[in-house]
Amino acid sequence: MHLKNLEEKAMTNTTFRTVVANASHTQVVIMNVNPGEDIGLETHDKEDQVLYLISGQGKVLLNGVESDF
Repeated sequence: MHLKNLEEKAMTNTTFRTVVANASHTQVVIMNVNPGEDIGLETHDKEDQVLYLISGQGKVLLNGVESDF
């Protein structure tokens, strides 16, 4: 899977959740989460999930450990 201009797409995205690519074990999603919003808890048992923060800050809960981004 090769995605062009992903950072540019993320910076100009105005939707909460936009799927930009799917593969058998991977999904690339661009999200625009406003201050105070929460995406909720979710699990991905059969896929990898990579979080890449473009701007701002947030918290991630992974395997019971909370991390600041």
